[in-house]
Amino acid sequence: MTSVQLNRNRIFILLELNIAQLSCQAIRDDIAFFRDEKTACCDVLGKNYLKRESRIRRERLSGFLLLTSDLNSYFKMKLRHIGYACINTQLGVTTNRTFRLARLSEEAVFQTAEANFAALKQILDWNIENGIRLFRVGSSIIPYASHERFAYDWPDRLSVPIAEIRDMVRTHGLRLSMHPGQYTVLNSPEPKTVAASVREIEWQARLVSELDPEQGVMVLHIGGAYGDKPTAIRRFAENFHNLLSETARQRLVIENDDVTFTLNEVLFLNELTDTPVVFDILHHKVNHEGTRWQDGLTTQLRRVVDTWRGRVPKVHLSSPKEGSATSHADFITQDDYDELLYWMGQFKPDDYFDLMVEAKLKDQAVQALACESSGQSSAVGGQ
Repeated sequence: MTSVQLNRNRIFILLELNIAQLSCQAIRDDIAFFRDEKTACCDVLGKNYLKRESRIRRERLSGFLLLTSDLNSYFKMKLRHIGYACINTQLGVTTNRTFRLARLSEEAVFQTAEANFAALKQILDWNIENGIRLFRVGSSIIPYASHERFAYDWPDRLSVPIAEIRDMVRTHGLRLSMHPGQYTVLNSPEPKTVAASVREIEWQARLVSELDPEQGVMVLHIGGAYGDKPTAIRRFAENFHNLLSETARQRLVIENDDVTFTLNEVLFLNELTDTPVVFDILHHKVNHEGTRWQDGLTTQLRRVVDTWRGRVPKVHLSSPKEGSATSHADFITQDDYDELLYWMGQFKPDDYFDLMVEAKLKDQAVQALACESSGQSSAVGGQ
């Protein structure tokens, strides 16, 4: 992406801000000028707009955008940490090593789990060195931990590596999360599926609370609609209250999905369960009420942030792969990143949010995003 493209994107974002937030009067005047002059706004960095006043203001505003050390300071809500999930592609290690169910045994479980915890420690060491403080632990870090045949005392056997990770989290201000897979469906009408889902939620909730007692969460989708979305939502709430332990209820957070349940419907579930809501902007773009995904989003996001009750919200960002609406690309585009910053900058002065990057190249995508931002975010490489 060229610097001209980058500047143009950021000027358009600044045009939408409350310009009274900016400390420099000259910059406020420049933004007001472009906001008032529709021709200038439409061709703010184009070669065809030759008015001298516009050119001077354009150059000054472009220079401001290139030289400012922290663009986030001009948004109300600040980005705190950026992270990625499960695998470090540069180290070539994963926290999701597993084996076939036919080999399930105490030896196989703990040999594999110990390797996964060693990988987690290696990844977190690398993250700390590279200023990355948000990470999602793989759901298979303890293989088959929720299976009916799993009868092993993992909290005792893995107490040493768990304590080592917990110390790293506390010492370096890390935040960890987990995300049960697609077969964890708490609102299923099938009792067997619900029972298996409860077992999966319970062990992950316990692990994330052991690894990150202060900030750890477990992200889940509502599940299926089964032909009746209101009933499906209420069944989730009933199972949440009646079947889950206090630890699981405290750690569980709910994300809007890209097929079935919209952000509004997840917010309705929050009214029934008081579970915090994770906002996924790509999911919202492809699955929303109304004609435009932007309509009412500021109000929705204000409600999302409020569901966290003072804790730092967690947000998901991905860019779609070319030719697909929902498949994740290798990297995050600067436009998608800037767009999310804009929407999260509508409210809550001086508060923070954490951003989980969901991209195929994971750690590389986080670093590339930091490089493209050229120091304009403190979320990578700073406290």
